[in-house]
Amino acid sequence: MIKKAMILAAGFGKRIQPLTLKIPKPLLQIGEETLLSNTLKFLQFSGIKKVIINTHYLSDKIKKYIKKKNFNLDINIVEEKNEILDTGGGVFNAIKYFKNEPFVIINPDTIWNKNYTNELKIMEEFFLRKKNDKCILLVVDKKKSFDTSLKGDFNLEKNLL
Repeated sequence: MIKKAMILAAGFGKRIQPLTLKIPKPLLQIGEETLLSNTLKFLQFSGIKKVIINTHYLSDKIKKYIKKKNFNLDINIVEEKNEILDTGGGVFNAIKYFKNEPFVIINPDTIWNKNYTNELKIMEEFFLRKKNDKCILLVVDKKKSFDTSLKGDFNLEKNLL
């Protein structure tokens, strides 16, 4: 079972400014909790024990938030101090914390709930069965999105990205 995860939380949140001018996107409130707390609770519910969070933009606010809350997870903050490393660079920078063990990479942008747990388990089982695969990508059907006009970062066509 995969027990480790990385949360990508370094971005500037430019697409939703002015909301993110003073608050990093992972700390935006949705109802009673932040996007980050929603993601951490989802990971914990899914069996994750260790979490790496990469930060850059307004990093101190995320650090203070994590220290203030008790998520009952082993959480390490990896700050990209001088410049933002983007997704690939952020993962490469944090990979040493996973010691060649499998891990999940997740965005706090999604409002996660227990209904996604099954998809995560299917992805995990598929990954663990395929010994030669180094990574897989979980793509959720756009019909499940609140914004059906959203093109997203990936499109799946004929089982090819």
